[in-house]
Amino acid sequence: YVLGRRVIYVESADGTLDSETINAVYRAETQLMGLGVIEETPERIAIRCSVDPEDFTLDNLLERLENTGSTMRTEAMKALAHGNPDLAERALNRERQANKIFVLLLRLIFTAYQNPNLARAIGLESGFPLIGYRSVAKNLELTADHAQEIAEICLNAEGHTLDIDASTMRQIREFTDSVDEITALAVRSVVERDYDQTIEVRQMFREIRDTERELLENIPEMSNSTLLEVREVLVGLRQTAEYAVRNAEIAANLALNEDSNHVTID
Repeated sequence: YVLGRRVIYVESADGTLDSETINAVYRAETQLMGLGVIEETPERIAIRCSVDPEDFTLDNLLERLENTGSTMRTEAMKALAHGNPDLAERALNRERQANKIFVLLLRLIFTAYQNPNLARAIGLESGFPLIGYRSVAKNLELTADHAQEIAEICLNAEGHTLDIDASTMRQIREFTDSVDEITALAVRSVVERDYDQTIEVRQMFREIRDTERELLENIPEMSNSTLLEVREVLVGLRQTAEYAVRNAEIAANLALNEDSNHVTID
């Protein structure tokens, strides 16, 4: 699928496909965009991918992946604040959508690398940004994983919430808002090739790092188990912000390869 094949055959060297293989194929059909079984015999399954690369742009898919991760993070934190396991489950369910977009991005990046004409069709003037886009996509997929971990903390915590005072919870949610802002800005800097925005991302990260340190230093006394849960949430949010900085670094490289207020390309 990632290599861009339109038809994939799953066959058994021993003649008959076992149930485990058949079930895996049908799971993949639901987890990958545009995939469908078109032929099935006891010995072979044929799967067709109907995705037309020209129906997508890499920039749009990056924004969709960032939005999905941000929504997961919002739902997971709201679930944790209000002790709402249904919201946490909703965030976990979105993780499948994030993976689906991520793997589709890999498919388009690989096929565009092989075909320069396709690179232009999906919104790129050349194949130069493709390696950077691959890294950005992976970073965004990892931020969705961190949101998933927060949702799992909610489901596993006693009462599905953190045993902390309202003021501390409010500070953590405000910290989450800052993380949401930096991740969105970093992707925007990639899409728009805006070097000034990459500078802003780095400035925001310094503030986020300082805020995390203050939160950890000023946490009121609580049980060890609750403290561990709070630290896991804060560390996951800070690591999400670190991925945003990595994306901004990639955006800076892309921006400096084009004419702008900062550079002139002869």
